[in-house]
Amino acid sequence: MTNETRKLIRESEWMRVFRIGDREEYVYESKFLIDGLHASPSDIKSKWAAFSPEEKVEFSTAFSSQPPRDDADQGILQFLMESGPEEVWRNIAILMQFHPRPNEALAFLIKRIERESGSKANYYQIVELLQGAEAVPALRRDFEEYQRQLSCGLGKDSEVSIWSEYLQCAKSLFALTKDEFFLDVLRRSQKTSPPELDYYLTHLLEEAERIEARPGTGGDEF
Repeated sequence: MTNETRKLIRESEWMRVFRIGDREEYVYESKFLIDGLHASPSDIKSKWAAFSPEEKVEFSTAFSSQPPRDDADQGILQFLMESGPEEVWRNIAILMQFHPRPNEALAFLIKRIERESGSKANYYQIVELLQGAEAVPALRRDFEEYQRQLSCGLGKDSEVSIWSEYLQCAKSLFALTKDEFFLDVLRRSQKTSPPELDYYLTHLLEEAERIEARPGTGGDEF
């Protein structure tokens, strides 16, 4: 525990932002999670068009801090699935595991994987959690594209970003297919991935090796 003080530097309808001590470190506090805030789908729908892109992202970040609690939250989730934009879809990906219709949630995630050109790691993680074998062809295409990009040589920031996506994609493919090739990719990457990702890769490998140790094959173990 730290004794450093938290200073409130900004508050919106959905969130508080605190600065920790004198450092450039911030804590984002969702009012949905901390205060038990509720919103109605009709209210969000009526305001959404007037929200700035930043407000839409902030709302979806705060809203995604906990599972949907009732029909109103499920209604908001459905609206966000239909409305986007992409930054919002990335935020709500974690909530797809609580969608009342898993097939619809999985279809949403696969569509995002197939159409999005930015970060997809959130989608890969939840597809894996949903045991979404239908997503394997889309993940394989992305995996091959990451391999192609990494073989071309990238700037430092781009390299770390692509490696991060590549490693999560490989881990999710292993979880969904039990193909040892993808586990070997993770193991070999310990020697070739950027050092900034050492902790992340270690975590992915530990998860993958726990999956490998489970009895049985296929996705039924999850």
